[in-house]
Amino acid sequence: MASYGVTQAILVVLAGLALNLRHRRWLLPYFLLLGCGFVGATLVYWARKSYDRPKSGAIRFAAAVFLFSSLYMGALLVSVVKLGMLSSNSALNEYAPYVLPTSTLGSIAVYFMMRKKLEATKH
Repeated sequence: MASYGVTQAILVVLAGLALNLRHRRWLLPYFLLLGCGFVGATLVYWARKSYDRPKSGAIRFAAAVFLFSSLYMGALLVSVVKLGMLSSNSALNEYAPYVLPTSTLGSIAVYFMMRKKLEATKH
């Protein structure tokens, strides 16, 4: 969790410096992304509790990836709108429609990979 927080801080600081933003404007994106990390860590912990059952473990991990990636991409969109880099109309019409399909495809791929991995470690 600490490495995630440091990585997100570096991401926000680099983006803020590149875009020449004031320091106070960096706080909202950082705390939104940090909150996503806490939720993601909790979801992964929840998923790991069922690794002894390959199908259930793979479903839980895929659900955790789906929720985390949807939340993370949503936090990025909110941050970009709040920083004034993108209009809310543009964010909703041009970028938001890709959040759920991308998260869904990613979680389906994760499901098959985790199921194969968990079945291999069980035998």
